Amino acid sequence: MIIYKKTYSAKERLLALKLADEIKNRAASERLGIKLDTLYSWISKAKNGKT
Repeated sequence: MIIYKKTYSAKERLLALKLADEIKNRAASERLGIKLDTLYSWISKAKNGKT
């Protein structure tokens, strides 16, 4: 069984962060089909100045 890992562009991550800021994290992850843990990771990296 092969599991493919989805990669997101910097633009996609930025748009997801903006949406999460507007409608909250869980709603944004559900709307975009992104795991909540992935979104939390992006938020943490953004707060620390990493991309």
